Amino acid sequence: MAGRLPAVLIVVATMFVSLLLPPVLLLSGAALALVTLRRGPYEGALILGAASVAAFVLGWLLFGHPGPLAGVLPGFWLPVWGLAAVLRATVSLAAAFAVAAGLGWLVVTGFYALLDDPAGWWQGWLAELLKPAFEQAGAGSDAVQGLDRLIAWVAPLMPGMLAANVVFSALVALLIGRWWQARLYNPGGFRSEFHGLRLGRGLALLTIVTGAAAFASGALWLQCLALPLAVVWLLQGLAVLHGLALLRGWSPWALVLVYVLLLLLLPQAVALLCLLGLIDTWMNLRARAAPPG
Repeated sequence: MAGRLPAVLIVVATMFVSLLLPPVLLLSGAALALVTLRRGPYEGALILGAASVAAFVLGWLLFGHPGPLAGVLPGFWLPVWGLAAVLRATVSLAAAFAVAAGLGWLVVTGFYALLDDPAGWWQGWLAELLKPAFEQAGAGSDAVQGLDRLIAWVAPLMPGMLAANVVFSALVALLIGRWWQARLYNPGGFRSEFHGLRLGRGLALLTIVTGAAAFASGALWLQCLALPLAVVWLLQGLAVLHGLALLRGWSPWALVLVYVLLLLLLPQAVALLCLLGLIDTWMNLRARAAPPG
């Protein structure tokens, strides 16, 4: 907020630090989101453009090629900037989340539109990327065969997994930026906004239909479309839990336990949180838990 140059430096510096500590990349997007939320899409676009040029130049100087910018710009900075612009215009986290889900579908659709065989393309790309490292490390034939099986299992879902990663990282960066904005200009505002997040029955029905069709048919493209939808409902489930914790006066350690379980039991915990978010769409659990008056 001190000016364009400090903002550009923060966005670029945290992006390069993330090469060693990947989670730091979220702070890069959060800084971009903060500028866009507070000063508008035009100012955010200026920061985005200047940061891209600076990162491009540094990439060439350090690596001899654009480096991480090739993936960060289209896969992270642009989505964060777009979602921040939507949130500023609508003042609705639900609208930003719905746009993020649509962005995830666009990523999946793009893979299937541009590639005749997305699964085969990803399988070849992953094998080319990972096998040399295994061989250089002196891995035995059993390890290499295990890698082949893993690649064969992951490759068909890679369009959806990549889309889910884009949606998750962009939304988390947006939420951090919104939190910073509230801390600076509206203390306590983010808590009430996040605790009150409700995505709507239309998106819930779309998610249920997509998930049921993917399960019943086994179609890979439907499974890939379901993954970015799962991300938005995961975050909705966390909003429900945080809201219930405040309304019921739960210990902060209860939420810490939730996040620990989320790390240890990732698939099961994600499924339960998504289900919680979907149930809340119809039952409005936070309104039921609120004390009278």
